[in-house]
Amino acid sequence: MSDQQNNTFFQTLFDFSFSGFISIDLIRVLYMVSILMAGIAVVAGIIAAFSNGISYGIGAILLAPVLFLVYVLFSRVLFEVFIVIFKIA
Repeated sequence: MSDQQNNTFFQTLFDFSFSGFISIDLIRVLYMVSILMAGIAVVAGIIAAFSNGISYGIGAILLAPVLFLVYVLFSRVLFEVFIVIFKIA
C-alpha cells in the first residue's frame, strides 16, 4: 500500500499539499445521512398521514416503502456520479 492510502481522515484533511482526497469518505458519510433522513421522513410522513385519518395512514404505509426506495436509489445514483467526477479529475 502506498503512503497516501495509509493516511487517516484527519491527516488527509489537514494536508496542505492536497496529495490525498477526502471526497469519497465524505460522500460515504453523506450517503448514510441521506438514508437516515429518508427513514425519518418516512416515519414522520406515516405519522402525519394517520393524523389526517385512518385511510390516509394505510395509504401512507403502502406508499412509504416505495418512496423510500426511490429516494435511496436517486441519492445513490447522484453520489455515484459525484465519485465518478472526482475520479475523472
